[in-house]
Amino acid sequence: MDASNQVKSNRNGDFNTPWDSHSDGDSDSGCLYNCDVDCDTDDDCDAGPEATRSFLHSHFTISIVANQTPGKPNLVFMKATLLHTKGEDNNRRVKTLVIGGGDDDPLFSLLDHFISLAVHDDAFEATYAKNIENMIRVTISLGRKSLTLKCKRRVLDLPVFREPLRSAGEVGTSPTEPLLASTWIRYLKQLGQKAGFQQSFTKYGLRRGLLNVVNNSAPASVRDQIFDHKQGAVGYHLDQEIRFDTEYCYLGKLSNEMIQKMARLASLTVDANAPRELSSDQKAKLIQNPQVIQLGQRNKALTAQIHAAGYKTICDAEGTSLSKERKRSKPG
Repeated sequence: MDASNQVKSNRNGDFNTPWDSHSDGDSDSGCLYNCDVDCDTDDDCDAGPEATRSFLHSHFTISIVANQTPGKPNLVFMKATLLHTKGEDNNRRVKTLVIGGGDDDPLFSLLDHFISLAVHDDAFEATYAKNIENMIRVTISLGRKSLTLKCKRRVLDLPVFREPLRSAGEVGTSPTEPLLASTWIRYLKQLGQKAGFQQSFTKYGLRRGLLNVVNNSAPASVRDQIFDHKQGAVGYHLDQEIRFDTEYCYLGKLSNEMIQKMARLASLTVDANAPRELSSDQKAKLIQNPQVIQLGQRNKALTAQIHAAGYKTICDAEGTSLSKERKRSKPG
């Protein structure tokens, strides 16, 4: 399959690619399993290739719980099992998170995002599971409290998050290639730039923000479980600012939580009007700058030397003198 065809197969349920060696026919049997049954590994599909260390469709389940109030939509939640976590080489800790819905803004609903990705991948066997409205309205038979959606066999070892593809002016998603950490980091950086953040938006910032919230609300044991940290390592992620209103506490008054939260928002200094690109004149001056030209030529020469030294990629040469010099010679 060439790149253009791969783009066209982006999340449209067309996975007639070499990795699909099963022949179960992907029947829309409407099969559902009870929450207590381990339904996502009943056909010998598990973590997939260990080399990818990626999050697969077999690592999460979507459950539908009957609402006890007549006429109200069903409740939906997801259980996501993380097999690969920070520091797993030294101390592997498999953990399962329960993720619920109900957020009024779908942009911030992690559950909605996962369901959308699964629907685009045509992952569920149940015929009605191609529509979120049908999921929350499906009738759950008497004697049962819940149903768990069963994934098709062919997607169990498929990464949920996959690499982007670009071909012939089109942008899509790879049918099989797991999303690289470097790609995710680049997207985070671009997201921060487009949002107008003054500082880089990084995965460390996400972890630190989460730890500070959890640290204020959960016991230390829960906090350490979430972050796989020993007690002494927590300070590395905590903000320098004290997340406590000492003034109001001393005066015996109720804290102004709105001010406290607002003061720590990463978006507090966002400037939607800040320039995001260089002007044509600025670009022209940079391109014609003798120092920039010289650095560009030096960078290309060092790249050629790295390949001539036997390294297939620039990353393979990381830590060598050539790699360090090449980084110093990058224009800008």
